[in-house]
Amino acid sequence: HFVDLPKPRVVRRWSSRFDASPGFHDEVMDYLKHMMEDGDRGRLYEHCVLTVDAMKLAEAVVYLKSQRVDFGHVDLGSDISELLKAEFDETTPPELVAKEVVVYMVVGLHGNWKIPIGYTLDTTSTAEHLYCGIKAALKRLSDVNMRCWCVTMDGTDANRCTFGKLGADFTQRGDRNPFFTNPFTGHRVIAHLDYIHMFKNVRNNLHNDKFFYWDAAGGKVRWDLLKTLVESSAAHGGHRLAHKLTWRHVDYFCDRQKVNLAL
Repeated sequence: HFVDLPKPRVVRRWSSRFDASPGFHDEVMDYLKHMMEDGDRGRLYEHCVLTVDAMKLAEAVVYLKSQRVDFGHVDLGSDISELLKAEFDETTPPELVAKEVVVYMVVGLHGNWKIPIGYTLDTTSTAEHLYCGIKAALKRLSDVNMRCWCVTMDGTDANRCTFGKLGADFTQRGDRNPFFTNPFTGHRVIAHLDYIHMFKNVRNNLHNDKFFYWDAAGGKVRWDLLKTLVESSAAHGGHRLAHKLTWRHVDYFCDRQKVNLAL
């Protein structure tokens, strides 16, 4: 027997009843609070990691008929907007069209679960906006007695500057300090740069700069040597001289987001 799935129009009408506006969602935090109070099962939700990631958006403004509002403009949510005004005396012009979305997701340390707790629409993810977003997320988690052990972001300049504002230090000079203090609980939080993204940064910089200095003696790692290895493998009947190195790893521009081509 076959079961007819609901039409897309029905799914859109049903989902429109939920508040999914930018910011942190009270329904999600209420769910996490409920799970925390669920006896032994609550221990699976007590410890977590906060991940923050930005994705590009196609610039567009659409009219939400159910809420009678335009959607697609810059919107950081009430929590972040209040922090931004209080700490940096900054406001975001509401008429700007958003170019990217920043998602805040919580991942369990002791349980196999993950759940997004909020998102923002922005033109560019500045360090000030991310700083206020992380502080607002930590406040929300502390309100439901969840301990955040680590914050993970990509290794962009804005993200490293954000960790610096929080109290961590990733500068090359002096002693590095990959930690900061949770302002709401006093616990130490690990500032973690996603190593997958860092590998892609190394690959891209090696391609753009053509070489890296390997040591103080002047040893170099050169991009053209990788191309020579692939060409030599082709000249030897396809027998690879470098394990798993192919033309896709060297000519990666069409698949630059694929992780396996950078590792």
